[in-house]
Amino acid sequence: LIILAAFSDVQPNRTAADITNQSNSQIVPFYRDMSHGKVYPSADVYGWITLPNTRAYYGADTNGFLDSGIADQVSPFSWRIAYDAVYGAAYRGLNMSQYKSLVVMHSGDGQESTSNTNTDNVWSATYNIGPPAGPFNDYSIVPETEHMQNGAHLSPLGVWAHELGINLF
Repeated sequence: LIILAAFSDVQPNRTAADITNQSNSQIVPFYRDMSHGKVYPSADVYGWITLPNTRAYYGADTNGFLDSGIADQVSPFSWRIAYDAVYGAAYRGLNMSQYKSLVVMHSGDGQESTSNTNTDNVWSATYNIGPPAGPFNDYSIVPETEHMQNGAHLSPLGVWAHELGINLF
């Protein structure tokens, strides 16, 4: 399951149909080919839903830690994106009981490509410890896009494949 989650202050650049197409035409074949046909993931895409907070709320770097500036200090990690996305999707009626894996794709760039230029961006991560996001104990947080270079966004496919690989295996 991929839940598309827009920060309250960052509108998405891509449609759910575009992300579905890219996932099924590039990520699924990648895992099928690399596993010699043993792994064949499929993805249902849900969203966009609007998160209740801003990008900086989830991603601010503070006290020398990445993504540790969550305003209410419930946790020092960006996992709160997954929590808010899952509960927002459930509130809108999404039944997640048949899914084994969760990826939350947030609007905007990932900090792995913007580094120090925007310390409010969120680093991509996969969590398999800590508070669960609804029925999921393991989940990944990835960006919709990566930093712009020469007027175009860099492809986030490498980040998607990396985080999904950790999530699945």
